[in-house]
Amino acid sequence: HGNIYFPSVVDYRIDGDLSHDILEVPITTLDILAPYDEVPKRRILNPSVKTSLFQKAVVDSKDSLSSLDCLVVACHAEELESGYANDLYVYGLDNFFENLQFLEATFGCEYTSFQDVRKSFLAQKYT
Repeated sequence: HGNIYFPSVVDYRIDGDLSHDILEVPITTLDILAPYDEVPKRRILNPSVKTSLFQKAVVDSKDSLSSLDCLVVACHAEELESGYANDLYVYGLDNFFENLQFLEATFGCEYTSFQDVRKSFLAQKYT
C-alpha cells in the first residue's frame, strides 16, 4: 500500500470505497537523529537538513520509503537562502540539491516539480 489515496468518508486516514472527492498526498516523514536528540524524532523529509543527517535517515528508512507511491519533500522558502546553519539544518541551494540528488540516486527517481503551497492555495481559492 502506497501513500496516495482517496480518504474514506468513514475514516479519512484510510482509502475507502466510499471516499471523499479529494486525493490525499501526505508529506513524507522519517526518523532523523539530530546531534541534540536522545532518540530519533519523526520529521518532514526536508532537503535542507544537514546532508550527513539526511542521508543517514534516508538509508535507515530505505525499505519503508521504497514502499511509497512517491516521496513528498517540503521546506520553508527561507531555507533555500544561504548563510544559516545549525546542528540540524544547512540553508542554501547546495545542501538542498545535494540531498535531492541523493534521493534520485538512492531511489532511481527524479524530482519533478516545486510547489509553493501558499500560492497554489490562494490561486485555487480566488479563481
